[in-house]
Amino acid sequence: MNQNVRLEITTQNVILQNGMERRIFSWFHEVDLQQPGLTLIIKRKESLEVSMDNGAKFIVVLHQVWKHPLRQDFLGFYMIDSHRLSEQTHGLLGQFFHPIDFDILEVHPGSDPEKLDATMIVKNNHLTVTRGWQKDYVADIQQGANIPCWLIHNNGDGLIDGNHTDYIVPSIF
Repeated sequence: MNQNVRLEITTQNVILQNGMERRIFSWFHEVDLQQPGLTLIIKRKESLEVSMDNGAKFIVVLHQVWKHPLRQDFLGFYMIDSHRLSEQTHGLLGQFFHPIDFDILEVHPGSDPEKLDATMIVKNNHLTVTRGWQKDYVADIQQGANIPCWLIHNNGDGLIDGNHTDYIVPSIF
């Protein structure tokens, strides 16, 4: 794939920059674009599939929140074919492509009587976690499925490498 290709994805547009050529696609259109090393498929108001010539494939899902004053549209990033990534893959996403060992201990009622708290031991750290529910959009990209999970307190400190602020960048390009 050409090193001069940049892809910027927002809840409004998908922007493909290839050298000096810049193309802007709306989420309101169907797009099937193939160029050397890269294929982009936009399913109208739903998802973007990105396939690279090395076989790696990602899907970005546009999750639209309708008529809610406090919530806003967001993007979900899903890795379809992660075995194409090397063992050295890192970063916020890369550190979870490979299995991590953890244990859940001391499950007890939390401050919210509807939810349990526990201690998670991961990466030699003891973390406070709360049992909750999240949406899994892999099988159903429109509605998602409710799945149980352990929510980690303090922005993932102790689970993610470094601090969550290490992964915030003012601008990608």
